[in-house]
Amino acid sequence: MFIERFWRSLKQEDVYLKAYGTVLEARKNIDAYIDFYNHRRPHQSLGYQTPAEIYFAEKKNADALLKNLMINTVTHQINCSQPAAY
Repeated sequence: MFIERFWRSLKQEDVYLKAYGTVLEARKNIDAYIDFYNHRRPHQSLGYQTPAEIYFAEKKNADALLKNLMINTVTHQINCSQPAAY
């Protein structure tokens, strides 16, 4: 559904409004629209955030979780490899 919505938005907000003279002109304009759509156009379904804001926030959280997991794994391995003190 999200992909279908994207294509509808691209056509209605860019392609149908312009008469591209060349394929190169169309590609440049569509590339610019995709950048706008992902980085500057707020989306109601995303709480008026951009897709890039959502993606990079989730990536940052995932990176932090992965870092903590790696630290915990290494710490556990170190603790398990030490001989028990009696």
